[in-house]
Amino acid sequence: MNHTPVLAKEIVHLLRPQDGKVFIDMTFGAGGHSRRLLDTNKDIKIIAVDRDPIAYKRAQELSAEIANKSAVFKINQSVIPIHGKFSTVMKQIHLSGVPYGSVHGVIFDLGASSMQFDDPKRGFSISSEGPLDMRMDNSNESDITAEDVVNNLSQESLASVIRIYGEERRSRKLSNAIVDARTLLGRIRTTQELSRVVASTVPSSIDAMGRFAHGGTRLFQALRIFVNNELNELNYALQKIREFLIPAKTVKTVNGNDDDINLVGSDYGIAAVLTFHSLEDKIVKRHFLSADPDEPDFRYTTQHDRIRTNVLESVDDIRDLGKFKKWHPILKHVSKPSDEEIAANPRSRSAKLRAAIRID
Repeated sequence: MNHTPVLAKEIVHLLRPQDGKVFIDMTFGAGGHSRRLLDTNKDIKIIAVDRDPIAYKRAQELSAEIANKSAVFKINQSVIPIHGKFSTVMKQIHLSGVPYGSVHGVIFDLGASSMQFDDPKRGFSISSEGPLDMRMDNSNESDITAEDVVNNLSQESLASVIRIYGEERRSRKLSNAIVDARTLLGRIRTTQELSRVVASTVPSSIDAMGRFAHGGTRLFQALRIFVNNELNELNYALQKIREFLIPAKTVKTVNGNDDDINLVGSDYGIAAVLTFHSLEDKIVKRHFLSADPDEPDFRYTTQHDRIRTNVLESVDDIRDLGKFKKWHPILKHVSKPSDEEIAANPRSRSAKLRAAIRID
């Protein structure tokens, strides 16, 4: 499989891999960003995390490859694979031999990976026939699937999921069509069954790059985010991963403004986060800017049918974000792929890269 990591050159430049440094790749996927870091230095350690069992297997394979390479060429690289979602791996990372305050860089490449989209059996793609699954970790049969959501939520709850997680203004029209279809025709079980329901309701269009854009793209995004609890997981991860990064030593400038600080030395930890839609980017931005939690909050949706509640805990979970500055953004503006990168890798077109240093 040909996997092209997005904005890899920019991320490597930000993280500055040098001898003895430790990095955490929180979304290992096919390993593109981790491999780029390994290519730049012969003495680094990478903690390779992913909730997808297939990605975890790839991380294990890379770990064995690097161990053999290190033995043959007398270098000091290592890759430690960890399987789990953001909310369950923090203790595992610590127990793997990573002290708090010791990590030089963390990478998040958010959303579904190319290998998930490209495998019809995973159910992520609107254009391929497959089971309506969408679980990033499909090893636990008790976890809800997109099929469960589509067939069991009420019309009102389904509309909320589509509107909020998909940012889809036609959410009520889509939810009505889905409920009508499952009532008349029976349970919706596959991606193409759902795709046909959408196609009969919402027309397709041509996107900014002149390509066909299915009318259900935002619906599929909404289902995926909801099924995998992605926004809650991201909010939790940005709070907790900070504890592993090396805190920067800082001094305020003469005017004393909290935004005007000088870094002392160069030994500090950086988080680099790639987002692909506005909901992810909003969460990252608010963490990095230590936003006021009393602004419009993270309360996305709750449903009351048989599917478990899936709601970001909102202000209560981020109450302390605005109390004092925890991050110092190091990019004046978000970094975006060049026209050349988008042409070579169209899936990168909506990517935004934010980066920040941990400060205390």
